[in-house]
Amino acid sequence: MKVIKMTQHTLAMFFILFCVAITFSQESSKEHQENVELLDSTVRYGKLDNGFTYYLQHNENPPGRIEMILSVKAGYFQESQNQIEYAHLLEHMGSFYTGKFPDLPRFTDSLGIYNHARTDYEKTYYTLSFTAGDQVRLNAAMQILHEWSTNMLFKPEHLALQSGAVIAEGRPTSPYDSWLLDTLSNTTLYNTNFRLIKYPKKVESMKHVNLNEINKFYQDWYRPDLQAAIIVGDVNVDSLETIIRKKFSDLKVKNNPKDPEIINKKFDLQLPDKNQYVSIRDSINKKRRIIILKKKINHDDDILRSKEDLKNVILQRLSMNILTKLHSPFVKQYEPPFIRYTNKFISNTLANRQLQVSLWEIPLGKDEDIEEKMLNFFKAYQVIKTQSSTSLLNNEKAKLLDDLITETKSSKDKALRFQDHFIYNNKTWTLDEKKKTIRVILNDIGVSEISEYITNQWNLNKNTDFVFFNVDDKQVPGHGQIIKWMKNSKDLSSQPVFNFKAIDSLPNRFSSVNQKKIYEDNYEENIIGLTQVKLNNGINLVFKPSAPASPSYNNIVSILGFKKISVATSDVKNYIATTSSSDMVLSGDAGGYSKFQLQDFMLDQQIRLRSQTTENEFKIEGEFKAEDVKNFFNLLYLYVTDPNENSKAFQSWKSDKQELLSGYKYGLNDVLLKDISNELQYSNLPKLSKDDLREIDYSTYLRAYKKGFGNLSGYTFIITGDFNTDNMLPKITHYLSEFPTLTNQDSLTAEKYHYNYTPFEEIVHFNNLKEAIVEISFPVKVTKDVKTQVQLDLLVKKLNQMIFDRLRIDCYTPRASGRWMDYENGIYAFNISFDSELGNERKMIKYAMEEFGNLKQHGISKAWLETAIAQERSKYGQNLETFWMLNFWPKYLKRSLQHNEDPEDKVLKYESVISHFINLEELNKAAKKYLCAENRQQLIILPEI
Repeated sequence: MKVIKMTQHTLAMFFILFCVAITFSQESSKEHQENVELLDSTVRYGKLDNGFTYYLQHNENPPGRIEMILSVKAGYFQESQNQIEYAHLLEHMGSFYTGKFPDLPRFTDSLGIYNHARTDYEKTYYTLSFTAGDQVRLNAAMQILHEWSTNMLFKPEHLALQSGAVIAEGRPTSPYDSWLLDTLSNTTLYNTNFRLIKYPKKVESMKHVNLNEINKFYQDWYRPDLQAAIIVGDVNVDSLETIIRKKFSDLKVKNNPKDPEIINKKFDLQLPDKNQYVSIRDSINKKRRIIILKKKINHDDDILRSKEDLKNVILQRLSMNILTKLHSPFVKQYEPPFIRYTNKFISNTLANRQLQVSLWEIPLGKDEDIEEKMLNFFKAYQVIKTQSSTSLLNNEKAKLLDDLITETKSSKDKALRFQDHFIYNNKTWTLDEKKKTIRVILNDIGVSEISEYITNQWNLNKNTDFVFFNVDDKQVPGHGQIIKWMKNSKDLSSQPVFNFKAIDSLPNRFSSVNQKKIYEDNYEENIIGLTQVKLNNGINLVFKPSAPASPSYNNIVSILGFKKISVATSDVKNYIATTSSSDMVLSGDAGGYSKFQLQDFMLDQQIRLRSQTTENEFKIEGEFKAEDVKNFFNLLYLYVTDPNENSKAFQSWKSDKQELLSGYKYGLNDVLLKDISNELQYSNLPKLSKDDLREIDYSTYLRAYKKGFGNLSGYTFIITGDFNTDNMLPKITHYLSEFPTLTNQDSLTAEKYHYNYTPFEEIVHFNNLKEAIVEISFPVKVTKDVKTQVQLDLLVKKLNQMIFDRLRIDCYTPRASGRWMDYENGIYAFNISFDSELGNERKMIKYAMEEFGNLKQHGISKAWLETAIAQERSKYGQNLETFWMLNFWPKYLKRSLQHNEDPEDKVLKYESVISHFINLEELNKAAKKYLCAENRQQLIILPEI
């Protein structure tokens, strides 16, 4: 009997447990269904028993692509004091090494998979992007996600390499800019509970990486309950869900796991409602100035957990946009109450995007009174805060509505939105629900509410930092004095003067477009869509339309104009005035308008126009929408024919140039680096100096401008972008035919820009630097045929990979490239460039030379070549067919025209040659022939001694 009773009891218990399990399963299923409805009916959302989460969605925008993310709820916040930068280092390690893929980049490259990763305060995520339709590639990608989740590889030699890369990423390219940014950031955070970790401390941590600690960080935080697989694209959701459930169910959760949210909450920002008044010495930029930083709690677009969050975002965005609009007129004058305003200091990413910071900069002359300058600022600020209007509010509402309800369509954007749901537990709306909610919120906001919001949130009485640069401590006002000046500014009847009136449209300088022939011969489009026209006034035109790579480039037209400078370089003063004058004029007034009005007009019309002189050439570069072609040429006509003399504009230009030549304002950027290289590699052309700025007056520049840059005779203009030639050509030819051109040109022929084809090793010192910058060129004479060009491109691709892999130990972005140094004489150069910690540059040069020699001696493998050919062929095809920020055609056509080559020939042959006429043996022979160090040119840039 006892046995029977016990059996019945056991059966009863099993029945109860079975019912509980059924109930739990039903509840889980119900919760799962609710989440699916909340996200989107097309999203497959699920959570495995171990907590691993997945988001899957079929999406064909763009067609035939797949985006994958492995997201981890752990980042910088989860680091302990002896794990500083370990989250970042771990991201590097995962991107390169896993148990099954010890050389992950090489594996992903072989399959055509793009691999990228990023670390944030609360999250780390790894992405894969690739073409759909290949099951082997898809299976490999799924395996990589699994490897990242549980099987990263940590070898000491790899840790040494990647820790060096982490150090290099943080190393500032411009020490002054970095110092200024850090100084302002740390000042802003000083009286909060949030602190920035200083770069030296990060360096120290990365130089002494503890293998046990990085394993501990990985084990603590890379757990299935803190991970999500997000896959969006041209996929079969059902089969993917089956794979995920099978593949990721084996991941184990630790006993007593740490909760990342508890740690995250410790970093919740607290503002003290107090102001700070700080005096700082700036030994580089010695100008006296005041920077005001107003901080408030930021309402980030990424974190929307409720309708209240959404309303806070809308109020903040509306007020910021309105304030930007209202501040604009005050800056657009030669003696403004403040010279700079932004409400996005460091893009509002401070303290994990918890701070929204507005910044004003007030210049102080050598002996200018602080009280007077502060009173002018406060008077301007009082006017700004009271200028909100119904029309302004409605305009900004309409813009914001369009911005906020834009449907997320691309697979990449959708994947990132699902990640926000996973990391921040965001509330999700369907698109229709979100539109309705936003419209209701916007309709309820009136002028009085937005004005009150601005008054309260941008109240300078609290949470505002006043930073006085190069002002004696005794002169720095305290809180009481500042408050007194604020009150006094309200009582003053006179408002700050600002003389700015926006330009709605420019006067039309052209007659009506007609069909009259204004060029020599009938034009004809060739097989690659190229049309060439020569105008009767000596201007040459080339039209080459192509499709935009994304909707943001629809109807965008790009223009590149160029001609040789026919001024003797021996006439130094005249040459410098001629080559500098275009920049001076385009930075000044014209046609009775101030430079501020013209700059604002270009911004509103989305027109870009700039000029430069390089390689003994004048260049005009521009961009405009196809429908605004007349606006663009009216603007160009204004600058060419009617520059206005304005002493303040001229002095402002000279001041900007002085700062640029001093080096502290922009640091060693790519333009300055190219200038330094060109001075060594080419015949020295006279350069603008500080002495020239002091000596040459406006009239000298203006005469040089009208004689040189301001005369369009002899220019060639290459027009590319999204347009129809039959529609665009009659307009542009007509407008340019009515530009004045000089017939009495100087007989002097433009001087050659000679390349220095000899070896050299030079060390140059630069005054705003704390690292070494190295550029090595390997010039060699080559034949100028299509097959050689293909071989050079493939060798550059391989060299770049090798340099990146080897030099990443001490460099953020080491790279190799190729460049024609003297096309006419067939001189091409392989280039290697990198930054390095001071004192380590010689070792890095040794590594670079070893990789250069390895490629020359050992060549490349068959497997690499097959993959590279497919990638380069695809890239080349895309470059020909579409344009975006990078536009293949202008530079290519310019070179073809300058050297009297048929632009059709190479374009038509290149893809055929790379597809069918490149073999391994010939390419490796080309490596031995062209990778030549005999004429090595080496430039090392070091800090000023």
